[in-house]
Amino acid sequence: MKIPDAPMRESAQDSPLIQRVRAIGSGQLAPLAEKIDREGYYPREVLQALGAAGAYRAQMAAPQGDAEYASAIEAMAEVSSVCMSTGFMMWCQNVCSLYIEQSGNAALIERRLDAHICGATHAATALPRATARNAAAPIVIVGAGIAGWAAATAVRALDAARPITMISGCNANVYAKPLLSVALAQLRSATAIVSESGDAAAQRLNVRLMRETWVSGIDAPRRRVRTTRGEMAYGQLVLPLDAEPNRHLWRINHLDHYARFRAAVGDKPKHIVIVGAGLVGCELADDLAGAGHRVTLIDTAGQPLPGLASPEVAHTLTQALAITRGGVRFIGGARLSSVRQSTTGIDLDLGNEILHADLALAATGLRTEARLARTANLTFDNGFAVDSLTLRTSDAAIYALGDCASFSGKTYRFIEPIHRQAVVAAVALLDQPTTGFAIRDVPVRLKSRSLPMTFSLAA
Repeated sequence: MKIPDAPMRESAQDSPLIQRVRAIGSGQLAPLAEKIDREGYYPREVLQALGAAGAYRAQMAAPQGDAEYASAIEAMAEVSSVCMSTGFMMWCQNVCSLYIEQSGNAALIERRLDAHICGATHAATALPRATARNAAAPIVIVGAGIAGWAAATAVRALDAARPITMISGCNANVYAKPLLSVALAQLRSATAIVSESGDAAAQRLNVRLMRETWVSGIDAPRRRVRTTRGEMAYGQLVLPLDAEPNRHLWRINHLDHYARFRAAVGDKPKHIVIVGAGLVGCELADDLAGAGHRVTLIDTAGQPLPGLASPEVAHTLTQALAITRGGVRFIGGARLSSVRQSTTGIDLDLGNEILHADLALAATGLRTEARLARTANLTFDNGFAVDSLTLRTSDAAIYALGDCASFSGKTYRFIEPIHRQAVVAAVALLDQPTTGFAIRDVPVRLKSRSLPMTFSLAA
């Protein structure tokens, strides 16, 4: 918009216009000021009175007025000294008048300008709700695993324009995590598992991606995340964080972990110990043995798949794993007391036996770090405690899903519920009605070539 050249008076405080505006401020406006600010009352009668007094005419070019910007500014200052909200509405009215005047639309000018200057019609700069959100601080997603990308995809399905920033400690490449164990048997490289680069996924979903960036803390009152690249403001924060294995051994819970472990395995057969004989441990044992490695699978329980398989099924699985190409030895009731590096590999002390291996993998129970929860003062109960209806944490602006979300202390660390949780979180993030996350029986598969099986679990 081009502002026309116009004279500026040094002071308009004593002009008849300012005297009229001042009288309206002290007379009609002052008694309404608290109601306007606290209740959102719209002072239509005051705005009309200001129009009748000529308060919207001063900045207009001839023939509508004298284009005296000092008088227009002084009039807004007088009103703002009584009620800032009404002063802002007055500014909106004045700016709209200038827009109409300089639109070049003769019909619009003829039909609307005089009525607008006189206060018979009113204008504002408010945006529709969805558009206003788009101008606000972004949704920030911390983590670019399956849950992180699922959350971004679910939001984009509902809102194509809402700003989203994703913070990832890695390159954020998209891949199917269940393929990690299968890829070991197939001797596939880490890059061969990637279905889409992080940059490509970010471009497809219109997401600002911050790769190789780590979050050190959350300032919840100020809605800021502290990262290795400085602070970042968020409107809402989503925490789709992976849980991590409990023991400090090799782990394959991430593509980067896989790449490093794959390099350590090399091309020659190894003796590999796997700590933990749950679903992941049994799958890894089967895949590694199928690739020709000698595997020892240990667990504190007396059988593989404790809590899932019956003793009879577990015994059948133990026999099936034992006759794989490399062979799997299962040791139940094992108590790992220490792990020591040696010049030729690694020693694992089970108390009554010391296992010497080339490599050792942790496939034990996962846990969510409480560090970020402490920095944000979030309720933590085996994960970020969330409301099942919205997946909000104890802070209304922070959400959690996936491995790190805790529902009354229970976590559901499987692939299937992640996508349902992402949809629930997206709907809640965009202030739309939600039916919540419902726990239901889902099929969980043991992806074993030796003895594939399916279990039904609540998730």
